[in-house]
Amino acid sequence: MRQTKLKILGKADASRPTSDIDMAKLSVRTTWRMNIQLIKDSDPEAEKLMQVLTFFESSTCIPKIFINGGEPELEDKNLASALSDEFRVNDMLLKLTSGSLFKEAPDNSIRIHPLVQEVILKNLISVVLSPPLNMGNFPINDSPPPR
Repeated sequence: MRQTKLKILGKADASRPTSDIDMAKLSVRTTWRMNIQLIKDSDPEAEKLMQVLTFFESSTCIPKIFINGGEPELEDKNLASALSDEFRVNDMLLKLTSGSLFKEAPDNSIRIHPLVQEVILKNLISVVLSPPLNMGNFPINDSPPPR
């Protein structure tokens, strides 16, 4: 058995992990990240809307009628105000679709590309979880050893 494993391992040189990355996918993700950053810098409410819409299933069309102030009232007053204004909602959706983050569907709905969803969720999760995880290590690292 050991000889078989060594024979298999000896057939090819190990390749660097980065050599398997498709450069086209990497450049598309970079473009999406740049578009996400542009939205973040220019329109905080559009960024929040993008983050909320990211939690919908990527294969699902999200009817535009769902994007409104609605009930219960949002704690974020700026976002609530933006979602209550039809012109403002259309402006935010235009930003999201013009950056190729979302696609407008013919039935007056929008949908997100699964890879865009992955990029946004990874970014969102890293922002939300980073401080608590770092703080969680503090008591462990600074506590005295058990007796």
